[in-house]
Amino acid sequence: MVEPITINVRHLSQDVRLPQEQVQAAIDLLDAGYPVPFIARYRKEVTKNLGEESLREIAEELRVARALCERKQTILKTIEAAGKLTPELDQSIRGAKSVKRLEDVYMPFKPKRQQLAAAAREGGLEPFAREILEGTLPPDKIDEGQPNLSMKTKRLNRSLTFFSVPDISLLIISVAKPNSCIKFGKLFISTDS
Repeated sequence: MVEPITINVRHLSQDVRLPQEQVQAAIDLLDAGYPVPFIARYRKEVTKNLGEESLREIAEELRVARALCERKQTILKTIEAAGKLTPELDQSIRGAKSVKRLEDVYMPFKPKRQQLAAAAREGGLEPFAREILEGTLPPDKIDEGQPNLSMKTKRLNRSLTFFSVPDISLLIISVAKPNSCIKFGKLFISTDS
């Protein structure tokens, strides 16, 4: 179980260049639901005369810090679920001061997105694509084969309910030319094969 991550008020007060007590008082009032103009006008004694501009800066820094903490928590849970969380990695994630640094640390552990051609292979469409490519599948049988293939994909991958003709076309191309690459709707075929 990953321990919760808290916001360090000392670092937040250094970022906004204000005393820690004033920043903590402003955070408490913001968390209580008071709007910035109300705090600036009617809670001066609590914040020791913080102006509206300073309060807005604190509110923005607080929002950014909370978003960073939430992202850290999500990343820690994801890596822990994968069984790859080490004490050093945990410390590195918790110590990240920016989203960019956090994402750099997380990059090697980020789950890879599956391409449509790979999903189609897992869905059982590769034999279908090979028959089309080799010309052994009669054109009138193409429509008959699709409902069965669609049922296979539903069972194997809940997020894919059907494959469209472009998906099958991509699979056919990837079977024929394994080194081909499709980017931005254009086909690039490597001449190495």
